[in-house]
Amino acid sequence: MQPPLLKDLLPAQATQVEKFRRIFLDILCAKKYQLIDPCALDDLERYGATLGVQFVNQSFLVPDPFSGKTLLLRADATPQVARIDAELSNNQIIPRRFCYATSVYVTKPQHPLQQRNQVQVGAELFGVEGEKGDVEVITLLYQLLRKSNCNQIHLIIGDVRFFQNIVSKINSENRNEKLLQELLVLVRLKSHTDLNLFSNHYKLTAATQKLLHLLLDAHGDAQSSLTFKTIEHLAMQLELQQTARSVKSICQYIKKNLPHITCIIDLGELHGYHYKSGLVFTAYTTLNNNELARGGRYDGLYRFHDKPRSAVGFSLMIDALCNLSGRAS
Repeated sequence: MQPPLLKDLLPAQATQVEKFRRIFLDILCAKKYQLIDPCALDDLERYGATLGVQFVNQSFLVPDPFSGKTLLLRADATPQVARIDAELSNNQIIPRRFCYATSVYVTKPQHPLQQRNQVQVGAELFGVEGEKGDVEVITLLYQLLRKSNCNQIHLIIGDVRFFQNIVSKINSENRNEKLLQELLVLVRLKSHTDLNLFSNHYKLTAATQKLLHLLLDAHGDAQSSLTFKTIEHLAMQLELQQTARSVKSICQYIKKNLPHITCIIDLGELHGYHYKSGLVFTAYTTLNNNELARGGRYDGLYRFHDKPRSAVGFSLMIDALCNLSGRAS
């Protein structure tokens, strides 16, 4: 009997997955993204301290009888690609572009209907800072989705710096890992009532409660002036005005240059919070409630010459695209 939420690819789907894989890698390689293939098993010691408890909990852990160490079965290829960039750099601070097609395995799915093993294609850009790098990878993701006949793409844009800033204030009041995990769930649910109960339980200050309620309201259509008014108000409280301007600028770029995308802003979009450092985004379509791709910025996962290495990228779930293609047909 197959383990729960782990699946085989049978002939028809395996053929479709391979078709998309070849198309996407050809596009990425033509854009000068170099193909790599990280090993599915890696040393836990390389990542545990850097990425934290959440990353380790998502990963299957395997005892290695050869080395005596604990290995992890890849739950996310991005940290591995960042490690490869660091190992190849020889401390040279130059841009690098990598792409990959691989399988990932998580102990618990992000969504109830999601499988625990997925086939992904990804692209990671190193050494290009700020909006220039952000719009490059978003445009690249758009081109891959359009190549797979996705006509109506919903892209949720967020930035983890707002949440991180508030958490830093909470940590000065009450350092508690359980508090952080509960708060992440509350922000996703956007329940003001539950937030009030949470705030009372952990005795958060009135100022912190106000910031959290603003964060819950900071979502909506990117074309809505009301959405940006809420974000700008929160940004002013947190001294993140430049971050808010950057989010707005990226949304304007998308509107002008990527016509099949409906852009939605949500500062509660916090996937990969344990290592992301700025912009985050998730792609859906109108035909499928499951996400098709996710990505974002993770500056500083590695450092060169004691400076954080700028990095941004995305991963695209090929098997989710195959399911979408099957529905459309």
